[in-house]
Amino acid sequence: MNRVWIELEKPSHEHSPEVGKQRANLANKMMRKLGADFDMFYWWPDKNRYSRVVEPSSGAFVWLTDNGDWFDLEKLSD
Repeated sequence: MNRVWIELEKPSHEHSPEVGKQRANLANKMMRKLGADFDMFYWWPDKNRYSRVVEPSSGAFVWLTDNGDWFDLEKLSD
């Protein structure tokens, strides 16, 4: 499998909670350009972490404990 790691930088304590949301929105914009048809990254300021939607129809998501995840490069490049 060919894959690529996408990681979002976690906001520092000096940043407002909106910084995480802005970074998630930028990642979603990038993923849409790569063919995604739904927002997959979200910032949760109360948990100080990101999540990624894995199945939009069911709402299933995973917590990104290390702020990133692996993606299938072949699917992203179709």
